[in-house]
Amino acid sequence: MATLNLVTQIAKPCFELSLSAVNPSKLVRDVITFQDDKLSFSVGTTKRDFQISAISRLLIIGAGKAARLMCLGLLEAVGTRVPVSGWLNVPYEQKLPWKEHQNIILHGCSHPIPDDSGLFGTRQIINQIEESKSGTLVIALLSGGASSLLPGPAEGLTLEDEQNVGSALLASGADIHEINVVRKHISLVKGGRLAKMVADKNLPLVSLIISDVVGDDIASIASGPTAPD
Repeated sequence: MATLNLVTQIAKPCFELSLSAVNPSKLVRDVITFQDDKLSFSVGTTKRDFQISAISRLLIIGAGKAARLMCLGLLEAVGTRVPVSGWLNVPYEQKLPWKEHQNIILHGCSHPIPDDSGLFGTRQIINQIEESKSGTLVIALLSGGASSLLPGPAEGLTLEDEQNVGSALLASGADIHEINVVRKHISLVKGGRLAKMVADKNLPLVSLIISDVVGDDIASIASGPTAPD
């Protein structure tokens, strides 16, 4: 018993420290800095700077099981410096009211098989992009689960087609890379198509992505809505 207690005393702080290190809010908060009139996003050796006075608002879009916490980290970092609004597709259990962030919609959807609610949410995200004006900085928050939470069948296909293909892939034994290759090619928004919608509006885009894919292939995570196929 004494040995078990000692192991617990050592293991528990290590476990808690590990969880803290990968907390989605902290991960996002730590990549954002403000200095004078400059907003910066820094991840590894990649850094992008934006002039705050040129930004009329931040449009936060995205999906995933970690999207809500990622958004909280972003909002904590930004504070009241820049107006924010947006839409996130999240699992149903994360659909919580935000009294202090009423301009950010947390929309509940199904996972791992997409549903009508997810399709509605994807259409709302597309609408928000299409209605954005010059001065909008688009920030995409993506994490594991977004492949299902961000459905959008390609032209000529239906949500039922997407559901049936998804179910067959999950039952096939294919790995996540193989599954998401197929998902990208039957989708209106995956495989970089969401990024193209933003580019067509001549708006800047920053993608903050938390990987759940071995090897961290950006094109595979969430089926790559903002990554080229």
